[in-house]
This record gives sequence, structure tokens and C-alpha cells, in this order.
Amino acid sequence: MEQARASAQELAAAHAQLLSGYEGIGGGLSGLSAGYEAVADQSGKLAEGLSGVSGGLNALGDKYPELKEDPAYQETLLAVAGLQQGAVQLGAGLKELNAQLAGVAGGMTQANAGYKQAADGQAALAAGLGELAKGIAELQGGIAQAAAGQGAIVDQIPGVTQGLGELASGQQELQAGFASLNDQLGELTSGLDQSVDGLTQVTDGLASAGGYLQSLAGAPDKELTGWYIPQEAIDDEQFQSSLDVYMSPDRMTAKFDVIFDSNPYSEATMAEIPALEAAVDRALRGTAFEEAVTAIGGVTSMNHDLDTISNADYSRTVVLMLVGITLILIVLFRSIVIPAYVVLSLIVTYYTSLAITELIFVRIFDLSGISWAVPFFGFVLLVALGVDYSIFLMDRFREFRHLEPKQAILEAMKNMGGVIMSAAVILGGTFAAMLPSGVMSLLQIATMVLCGLFLYALVMLPLFIPVMVRVFGEANWWPFMRNDKEAGYSLREKEAFVHSHKE
Repeated sequence: MEQARASAQELAAAHAQLLSGYEGIGGGLSGLSAGYEAVADQSGKLAEGLSGVSGGLNALGDKYPELKEDPAYQETLLAVAGLQQGAVQLGAGLKELNAQLAGVAGGMTQANAGYKQAADGQAALAAGLGELAKGIAELQGGIAQAAAGQGAIVDQIPGVTQGLGELASGQQELQAGFASLNDQLGELTSGLDQSVDGLTQVTDGLASAGGYLQSLAGAPDKELTGWYIPQEAIDDEQFQSSLDVYMSPDRMTAKFDVIFDSNPYSEATMAEIPALEAAVDRALRGTAFEEAVTAIGGVTSMNHDLDTISNADYSRTVVLMLVGITLILIVLFRSIVIPAYVVLSLIVTYYTSLAITELIFVRIFDLSGISWAVPFFGFVLLVALGVDYSIFLMDRFREFRHLEPKQAILEAMKNMGGVIMSAAVILGGTFAAMLPSGVMSLLQIATMVLCGLFLYALVMLPLFIPVMVRVFGEANWWPFMRNDKEAGYSLREKEAFVHSHKE
């Protein structure tokens, strides 16, 4: 009986230890459930962070449409979308697993409660066996009468004791197995905690990346934006080949292509060159390349430079020629008035011829404009030829200075009109030979010179110059006017000359 009582006590103690292990397992399952809940929450935050990153990438693509065509950008967008979907599915799976784990934890709690009742019964059994041993001691005398029957019972007790010992051994093995399971659950819980920390860091990093992309997409000044390029990407062969397109072999010279949305040969496009140069200066100001040498090339820039040079040469040539011709005429005619309206006639002839030339080639033949060389060479030729014809006429007019200005200009035109017209026709034929050349610049210059020659020979010399002579009268020789005696003619000789010409 003492052995049975001892076995019962050992069994009760084993049940108590086993119950403690079961309760530890229940606590581990509860902690595991809490860990799964934390993982599910972090999965939701991860999905939200990935959604923010996806939104930032979409905003960046909207601001830089060319980025949408970048394969790397598209792969990144698809990868972020896949991660977002995976995070959502992971959260849903964890929630379902957590629900099942909660059921297991509830069942374990109920099992622990039942097992606790069994352990309490086992302890009560052990206590009852103790009291029974005491009663047996008191009733030992009575038991002697039932020795035969008790002997049979005693013979069976070793078998019961052995069975109880085997049961206790099995429960100890079960307890050891649950202890190992508890240790593994602890390791799993620790790993889940670490995964929660890692997911938290990933979520924070993705949130930071999303914020950076949002701020990059919403930057008011594109010059403030920038990209980090890893060294392995810089050393990539394809990247280096792309640099060869825009940079020199020594990587000291860079080229940027600027494509205008208008005709590169138009004046409006050429007018954009100074603005482009100013933009380059602003972009380099305050940077490491502030002292770098920059230049703009291409058809538009070449035409702009040519226009600038030709305008400067044209202006300088006009001033020098007009001033030089005026001074020569003043010395030749000993007058300021005559050179003034002669030069005025040349200027009027030039601009009228230029207008007629533009009317023919732009309005009639529908060209975009006349060649840059036409105004320059047209001015040189027309002024040179026109001043020659003017000298022919006005020098003869000076020879008849002793006459009235009206009579003098008529005599000069009678003597020089045929010469001037012949020279204009001959020179006009010479320039007309340039018309079949097919070279647009020569064709336009020839047209302008022909218009100017005949305009000057048919309008300016026979009409404009005589009108000016008649208007100014004796003032044509201002400020170097001389009387007839100083000129070597007497009044009587002057009247006789006039009378003879009238007859």
C-alpha cells in the first residue's frame, strides 16, 4: 500500500509538471498568436508603404513622360506592384493562420483546464491512499482475517504498480517532447519577432523612398532634381557607349542636342540663339563648370552668326561708303546741297529696288526670303553705279554753271542722257546674263541691280535730280557760291549764250 501511495504521489507530481508544461505551451501559443498579429499589422503597413512608392513612381512618370518608356522604370513599377500584392496576400494569410492558431490556443486552454482537473484528482487520490494506509494500519488486525483474500489482492498490486510506473514513464517522455516543442516554439517566436523588426525597417525604408520620389516629382525647379548612379552602372559597357554619343573620348567635352519645334532656317528660330546662350550661362553659374567654355553649333547657330556678321559688315559698309562718297562729291562739286540730294537719290533707289526684289521672290515666287548677300552686294553695286551716273550728269551741269540752273540741267541732260542710258543698258545686259545661272543669290542680286539701274536711269536722273536742281536754284552751290565774274564769265556773255541756245 505504501508503494502504491508513493507511486500515486510520483504520478501526481508528474501530472503537475506535465500541467506546467502544457500551460507553458498554451502561453507560447498565445505569444505566437500575438506575433502573427504583429506580422499581419506590419504586412498591412508594408502594403501601404508599397502603395505610396507606387504612387510616387506614377507621379514621377506623369511629370517625366519619357521615363514611362524606360524599361528599368517599367520593371520597377511592376516589381513594386507585385510586392504590394504579395504583402496584401501575406497579411490575409497571416490573419487566417492567426485565426486557426487562436482556435488551437483555445483548445489547448480547455485541455489544460481538463488536465488540471485530472491532476487535482490524482493529487486527491494520493492523499486518499495516505489516509487509506493509515486506516489499513488501524484495521491491520481485521485484515489478518481476510489474509487469504488480501494475499490475492497483494499479488495483483505489483502488476498495478508496474502499470502505473510505465504510465509515469510515458508521461515523462511526453513531457520531454512538449518541452522540446516549447523550445522550438520559443525559437519560432524569436524568429517572428526578428522578421517583424525587419519588415518594420523595410516599411520605413519604403516610406522614405516614397517620400523622396514624391518630393522629386513635385520639385518646382528641375535643376534641383538629381539621380544617384552606382559605380557599377557607370562602368557598364552600354552606359559608356551611350556617353560616347554625347561626350568626347577624354570626357572633357559634352554635347547636348537642342531641337527647335520651328523651321531652323527661320528668323524666329535664329532669334532664340541668344536666349539659349543665356540659358546655358544661367545653368552653369554657381557650379563647378562656371568657367567652362561653351559654344552653340548647328545650322541655326551658323545662320545666326552669319546674320550678325553680315549685319555688322553691312552697317559698317553703308556708313563708310555714304560718308566717303559724300566727301568726294563735296570736293568735286564744291557744294553740300548737290551731294545731299544725290546721296538721297541713291538711298531711295536702293530701298525701292530691294522692295521690288522682295516682292518678286517672296510675294510672287513664295520664297521664305531673299538671300543674306543680296542687301550687302546690292547696296555696293547700286551706289557705285548710281554715283557714277550722277557724276556724269552733275559734272556736266557744273560746266554750265554760268547759266540759270534750269537751263544748265537741261543742257547737261542733252549732252549726257544718251551716254547714261547706253551705259545702263549695257550694264543691265551684263547683269541679266546672271539670271539663267540658277544660283538663287546671283539671281536675286542681278534682279535687284537691274531694277536699280533702270529706276535710277529712267526716274531719278531725268526727274528727281532736275526737280531738286530747280527747287534749290542758285543754292545748289551753297556754301561755295561765286559770282559770274569770278567764274570767268561776264553778264553779257551769259545772256548771249542763252540767246544763242534759244535760237
